[in-house]
Amino acid sequence: KERKALAARKRSRLSYRALSLRPPGQYVSVPQSAAFNFGRHFSISLWARPLDFDRPILDYKSVWRLRVRQVWHKGYFELCVLHQCYLSTHRLAKRDWAHVVVVFDYTGEPDGSVTFWVNGRRDTPHGEHVPTVAAEPEDYDPPGVLAIGADAALRTTFNGELDDISLWNVALDEQSATELVWTIVSGQFEQGLVGAWTFNQESGDATMRDVSPFQHPAEAHGQPDRPESSAKPLVTASACL
Repeated sequence: KERKALAARKRSRLSYRALSLRPPGQYVSVPQSAAFNFGRHFSISLWARPLDFDRPILDYKSVWRLRVRQVWHKGYFELCVLHQCYLSTHRLAKRDWAHVVVVFDYTGEPDGSVTFWVNGRRDTPHGEHVPTVAAEPEDYDPPGVLAIGADAALRTTFNGELDDISLWNVALDEQSATELVWTIVSGQFEQGLVGAWTFNQESGDATMRDVSPFQHPAEAHGQPDRPESSAKPLVTASACL
């Protein structure tokens, strides 16, 4: 599978790039949208290469947010929905790429869960949700933006590189979640895709293309670099999702 991915990448004319962010002040903003007001089911997928921890990756008006958190000098992915947070158990290494898919699936039943897949492997399930407003963020809609690489206040920023961010208003199943580690979404076939940024434009282009059907405009701040991506080889094979 990896050999096929490498061959496909060599054949492609697309320049595979990542988003490189350095504090302070480098981040990407996306205007608020009803598409990001996730309810009881949503998924987030991305690559991250943190240079340090306790940094925001994604933050939508503090309604939901994903970050790399430091616990006892070790790094982990953490998803927060309002004031309820869920931590992965896969230990992150500074300067190493890691792929994460986090699926929020509140069903009102004991089997509803938040589940992390890290580097294509199931990591942490959190079950037995308490049916509070934290499970229904669409009821809470303050002003703000979707911040990529920053917190909701746009003060604390990510330090490292991000790549292939995709947002879904559905709870991805296990097959889809594990295959995203090898897949660049195209925006043409994926059901439930509400935002996807590959960062494959040349450096110096402040507008970043959302390849999802929503085509949300995104603006880079602080002139972040777009180096060639050193994440694991990926293939555009979204029809399998």
